[in-house]
Parts: sequence; structure tokens; C-alpha cells
Amino acid sequence: MPERRRMVSKQLATFSETDQWLKGTVVVKEEQTVNERTIGRYEIHNPEGMWILNGTQQIDEAFVNLEVGAMVEIHYLGEAITSNGFKVKRFEIYEISLEDENGEE
Repeated sequence: MPERRRMVSKQLATFSETDQWLKGTVVVKEEQTVNERTIGRYEIHNPEGMWILNGTQQIDEAFVNLEVGAMVEIHYLGEAITSNGFKVKRFEIYEISLEDENGEE
């Protein structure tokens, strides 16, 4: 019988290369303090394992209206320079809903 493996330790989603993506179910939404700044901390589970995602301004704004249990897809677009000269990571973030055969959620 073929074996299936799934990572059970949590991995940090770092998004270091353009076009990386993470898709899964949000199972934890909480806040953490980093360098005297409060940011989001999220756990996303998918068939490959459990992922920790630290918030950025863009991620936190997208996740504010998401409920635990929501399915999301996060697509990393690369870095950009702000008008103030700061380097920031850019994302496309989607909430995924499943439709039945009648096109209803």
C-alpha cells in the first residue's frame, strides 16, 4: 500500500520568490507584537501541512473580514518600493468558496 505523508510540524510561509502561493483553510487568527508593532499571525492548513503566516499591512487588511474556517489563496507578486522608499511584499489574496452544481455557495 502506498504511503502518504503530511507535515505535522508548523512551517513559516516566507514568500521569497515571485509567483509562490499558499492555499488552505484559516484555522487560527491572532495578533502578535513584533518590534513594538502589532501584526496578525495566521495558521493555514492544507494537504501539505500547517503553515504560519505573519501579517503585513496588505495581509492584515485582507484577513480582517475573514473568519476562521475560510479557505484562502495567497499569491506572492514580488516586492515593490513605496513612495517613502520602503520595500514591501505585494500579494493577491482570494477567499475561495465552493459552489454546488446549481452555481450556489
